[in-house]
Amino acid sequence: MKSEYMLLCAPYRFASSYPGLTRGRRVLGVDDAALSPAQARAGDGLLSVVPAPPDPSAVRRCLKENFNVVDADSTRSAVDDLAAGRYRVNPQSFQTVLSAIVEQSEAAGDIARIAGDRGPQGFDDCRIVDLLARAYAGGLLDEAAFVQALSGQGERIAASYSGWEQYHASCALGEMVHAGTAGWLVGRREDFLTAILECCFPLAQAFDRASYWPKADLREVGRLVSALLPPSTVGAVAPAALPASQSAGPPAHEYPQPAAELLGERASLGRTVYPRAAALAEYALWGPARQAGVDWMLTGWDREDLGVLLPMPVPSPQAGRMFWIEWSKDSKGPYEGVQFARLSTSVRCRALLTDAWVYDREKKPFRKTVITPIPWERAAFTAETTPLGSIKILLNGRKVGLIPEPAYDMIGEPRDRFLSVSPKEGEAFLAPYLERLNGVLAELGTRVRRFSEEHSEDGGRRDGRA
Repeated sequence: MKSEYMLLCAPYRFASSYPGLTRGRRVLGVDDAALSPAQARAGDGLLSVVPAPPDPSAVRRCLKENFNVVDADSTRSAVDDLAAGRYRVNPQSFQTVLSAIVEQSEAAGDIARIAGDRGPQGFDDCRIVDLLARAYAGGLLDEAAFVQALSGQGERIAASYSGWEQYHASCALGEMVHAGTAGWLVGRREDFLTAILECCFPLAQAFDRASYWPKADLREVGRLVSALLPPSTVGAVAPAALPASQSAGPPAHEYPQPAAELLGERASLGRTVYPRAAALAEYALWGPARQAGVDWMLTGWDREDLGVLLPMPVPSPQAGRMFWIEWSKDSKGPYEGVQFARLSTSVRCRALLTDAWVYDREKKPFRKTVITPIPWERAAFTAETTPLGSIKILLNGRKVGLIPEPAYDMIGEPRDRFLSVSPKEGEAFLAPYLERLNGVLAELGTRVRRFSEEHSEDGGRRDGRA
């Protein structure tokens, strides 16, 4: 029995209405059931649970109202109807709405093309897995029946689609069609599409745990889905999905007041510099790392590691405050441009990144720190791992950043993940994540230059000194 099939109901299990049901009981053989994005980011990751709500009767009422499910037999009947598309109560109206949606929206038409011969069936297949989980939570299915049904339906669904891209496109198309008919609709259209967008960007790495389909590349589906949602919604869920003209603007959060107090007389300059610094950090480094699912590799276990410091309150307000404390110390240094990232080993800053240069800071024995400005065109950032699972950031081959204990809890792994495995096993586990992180770092300079070109009017190569 492969619990990875629980990932097939991701748009429901990741939706804001769902976490209230995810409390409790562990099922033998049912692993890796996904929780909400907020819980995943908080460190719970992928847990071995299925819903067990405090009030099972509420789940049973929901099943009865939506699917007329009241017991094990009616559960099986509803699943069969969903698998056969029989919940499309008016086939003629359904097809009319489908055609209209595809004709009226270019993005919807592209989603339909990716969905291919599966059409809108993904919406029903997604609901099948969710329905089974809820039926178990409500006590309508015992453990054996639940595991058997989940396995059977999971295998059928896995064999019906080419991969996660076609499946999520089919889910999105089905939701749009159901929202336009008198069919069976659970939740609002925007909520469901937002959940799919969440799956396509910050949580895409979750689907790599499924063995039945290839590694997920959901960027195109995410881009198309984002075109169907308000920019404000997209910006809150997946800023990387926005066009550069929208995504590179200042973040929604305000300048951190504790840092302003620490800056003293430089607080006014800090407020002037902050919008550009924070926007650039999000656009060039943090946003792409989050989209690639490797932000945990730049985050310390206690969320206050000094290895990578950014001007926003990420991964914690304390880390953001530390950036501005260090910024105030260096504000009279020989640095051109607005600082947006600091890389350190232990407590010593080894590289300072601005929108104009990369400053290599090398401390040699019995000498002051040697500061060397490097043009972004000649700055090559890479990442490596250590046998104990630490992350090293290198600038042109020299170590400039170290995260001794990355936030493995953000992907559901224990803190001592590498103490119980061989170095070879640890290296194999980290390999796909390291590949993604190096992909993010490889384009860092390109994104910095693009940002500077597109935002020269709001400060350009502005000096960050007092």
